[in-house]
Amino acid sequence: MMPRETKKTVLISAVILLSLLIGFFVMTNIFPAKTLPFQQVKENISDTERTIHTNVSEVFFEDQEEQLALLENVSEQDMQYRVPLNVARMYAEVELARLMYTTSRGLAGTNFTGVTLYPDPIIVYDDSGENPKYYKFYAGVRGFKNTLQFVPASKLMGYCCTRAELGMSDDTSDRIMLQRAQEFYNTNASGSDIVSVKFLASSCWGQIIKLDLVPPQSNETRTMYLDNGILRDQGSCAVSVNSTSQATAKKIAEWETCNEYYRTIQEDAQVAGINLTEPCSWENRDKMRGIFESVEMQRRSGSE
Repeated sequence: MMPRETKKTVLISAVILLSLLIGFFVMTNIFPAKTLPFQQVKENISDTERTIHTNVSEVFFEDQEEQLALLENVSEQDMQYRVPLNVARMYAEVELARLMYTTSRGLAGTNFTGVTLYPDPIIVYDDSGENPKYYKFYAGVRGFKNTLQFVPASKLMGYCCTRAELGMSDDTSDRIMLQRAQEFYNTNASGSDIVSVKFLASSCWGQIIKLDLVPPQSNETRTMYLDNGILRDQGSCAVSVNSTSQATAKKIAEWETCNEYYRTIQEDAQVAGINLTEPCSWENRDKMRGIFESVEMQRRSGSE
């Protein structure tokens, strides 16, 4: 048999435990814990889990890689007026071949033997920052970028590619713009999360940087437009062009003529066993010159 004192101790412990359970039930059901509003909970999670991006160049090239992949994989049929990246790259390759094989500078300059196109361009957006306006291609040899070409990302520009010139430019200006944007960020927006970095072809300022960032303790995105590190009021100069259906049809027709020319050059080169994605070489010079001359003659005779 259990001693009387032991029974008393067990009984007291049971009463205390029962009291605690009853108290817990009352507190959790009659006086529930205070819950935060959804937005406040969301902000708290955002503040603790958000990865803060502070390097302008890193964000820029990450954005570029993502957008280039999207533009590469979209077919022409799905893009009524946009020029897909693979088509733009073909224009740049043909234009580089024209420069290297048909001009007096071309392969005559030994420093440019073996020049090749860098396949990933820089995307330059329109005033809105939403639509690609140009693909900015570079070409060079042994790691040096000696040639710059602009390929319109829209058929409404009415042409396919600018004329390339050797020694015309390199990517120094791009790198300087990114560096000065970083300096602006460090001085004026340190601690903010850099969300997006884009190059814009501004109607007022030329090529500028569109910098989207979220300040500390905020969920609102702020946009800044930087012209080599100088803050600009892009909103006051953004223009919208309302083209008539007749003007649009004219531009598309001009683009189609241009597109046919570049495709013909590429196809004739393939028939001749020349891959325009490979570095330019003396072995292909005479064949490519003949191809360009033949297509140019057909073009002129067709326009007469």
